[in-house]
Amino acid sequence: MTQYIIPVELNAILCWNAELLSEFFDTLNMDNKALQYRQLADWWLEAVNNVLWHDEVGVWLDYDMINGVKHNHFYPTNLAPLWTGCFKRRNLQVGKIMKYLERSQIMTYLGGIPTSLEHSGEQWDYPNAWPPLQYIVIMALEAIEDVWAQNLAVEVARKWVRSNFKTFNESHVMYEKVCT
Repeated sequence: MTQYIIPVELNAILCWNAELLSEFFDTLNMDNKALQYRQLADWWLEAVNNVLWHDEVGVWLDYDMINGVKHNHFYPTNLAPLWTGCFKRRNLQVGKIMKYLERSQIMTYLGGIPTSLEHSGEQWDYPNAWPPLQYIVIMALEAIEDVWAQNLAVEVARKWVRSNFKTFNESHVMYEKVCT
């Protein structure tokens, strides 16, 4: 049923791509194309924030089109709009985002931020932590331009590097994912 889910990260990336294409065509002095992609980026930004932002939770959430609800599950990709720049800086609610992360208790895991908090037995769920998702969270927190968020970004990065260093020292192998 995943075809009925509007995912945060995919839409944030599409928003970012439209922005990049607008800049690309602007550099080439192709004003019509630049404007076309600028308008598309603006449209995507509005859609991501109007459809996927969940004010009560304080973060963007995947949307279930069949049931008409947002999935209130923790995923590192809930922060993807911060990473891609697909958010309105003037409307950014840093306190809500940071409280969401605090409630999610992401820093309690020794090996890094888990891919989800679901115990499904699948490799893309708890207890596994994937490098690209660590990167998204770190860069998202850095993009907030808030001391609290940036300190957390440094803490996430340190924890991730330490976990990988420890695992490598014990096994002499670098794994594609680490257990939290």
